[in-house]
Amino acid sequence: MTIAIAPRIQIIEDEFKRALAVLDDVLNYIEGHKPQPALRVMMLNNTIVALVSIIEETLRDLFKVYLTILEEGFTDYRWLRPQLRSANLESAVQLLREHRSESDFDSSAVVKDLARCLDGASDFRLFKEELTYNKGNFRSRQLTDMAKNVGIERLWEQTCDSPEVEAYTGDAALETRVNKITALWNAVFDERDLVVHSISKASGWGAERIRQAAALFSLIIMRVAASLVRDVSALIDQHDKRLAAAGVRDKGVE
Repeated sequence: MTIAIAPRIQIIEDEFKRALAVLDDVLNYIEGHKPQPALRVMMLNNTIVALVSIIEETLRDLFKVYLTILEEGFTDYRWLRPQLRSANLESAVQLLREHRSESDFDSSAVVKDLARCLDGASDFRLFKEELTYNKGNFRSRQLTDMAKNVGIERLWEQTCDSPEVEAYTGDAALETRVNKITALWNAVFDERDLVVHSISKASGWGAERIRQAAALFSLIIMRVAASLVRDVSALIDQHDKRLAAAGVRDKGVE
């Protein structure tokens, strides 16, 4: 049966848009009430931190939904991409290693989940929390690494290969677009780190600069979501054709 893919990704996008709308209300409040300079700077800096937190949570949620759809749509873990299977195995090993000394950690549950995967059980569960955990800020490299974990190569190229990004950057060459977008993307995280760790060195972004960062994030979320929908749809289609060729029933996913 058909899995509803795009609507589930859209839910995450809609939550992201609502969160950005709240931040924009905060910026409007700051501009309208004109607080004292020190308070204004603090409020704007907190908005930058909140903006970065929102984008990081949204990206993790998008990839978790992607992985959940794969769980539901695949009858056999061993049919998943090798990169995802390798990253999933490493996640399980890392989970066991990090928590081995904790008395209340249920290592048997991890082992059972991993065994279901390796045995080809139809009710396998991926280690989604670990697969979508970002070790640092979601700079461009972190997003690339997460995409590679699930088997998606050249995500930034996919993201920037669109009329919307071309219009945003004004560049016809894809490589130039990627370089410009990732530089702008990373600059937001650089500013966030200055605000959090070395506030005296922060450049003091105003409301309009923060709005520009939010607009960039909106564009990238839209494009990443589209890439995930396209990719997982193709994988499910390939899976279903393989099942049909083998004469095997699917998992009954709606």
